[in-house]
Amino acid sequence: MKISVLLVSIFALARCENPPDETIAISAPFDESEAARVFEDGNNTIFGSAIVHYEAGDTQTTGCVAAYLRRQTAHADERILAIYGDAERGNNAIVFGQRIDFEGRRIAFEPDPPAYRENQRRLPCDPQGRFEFQNVADGGYYVIAEVHWFDSDTNLWEGRALMRRVNVEGGETISVDFSE
Repeated sequence: MKISVLLVSIFALARCENPPDETIAISAPFDESEAARVFEDGNNTIFGSAIVHYEAGDTQTTGCVAAYLRRQTAHADERILAIYGDAERGNNAIVFGQRIDFEGRRIAFEPDPPAYRENQRRLPCDPQGRFEFQNVADGGYYVIAEVHWFDSDTNLWEGRALMRRVNVEGGETISVDFSE
């Protein structure tokens, strides 16, 4: 019993270790039914790849580890703009799932409904950094590719979240290339 209480306390403290530098108010209400449309079946396909070249000692190359598909909504538009500084395309540092905006600030959102994170498709990328979302319904989406690498100079895991906004309709197959 004492061990489990201690572990819960350590976990709680670890989560509070890096409080946000800024909390951003989102004015658009979160519409869960609109966000959940990301799971509707359609006849479109969104595929792509994410390969990033970075310098950690020698120049290295790393590929996508996971890709995400999020329905474009007014609430998502505000969050994406705050994170990337652009609602069309962007790349952004991430630290173990805590978003850091393009200027290096840790940011949080208010409100921050848990359903926002739940209403997205996620899939692993293959070893070459490729991904493919099939049966996508017509509409606007944010495609996000997450890449990670180990920087042997700093002895830390680093990464980027790359984003592109796309629209699909009528059975389209589109390619999203994140290579940098």
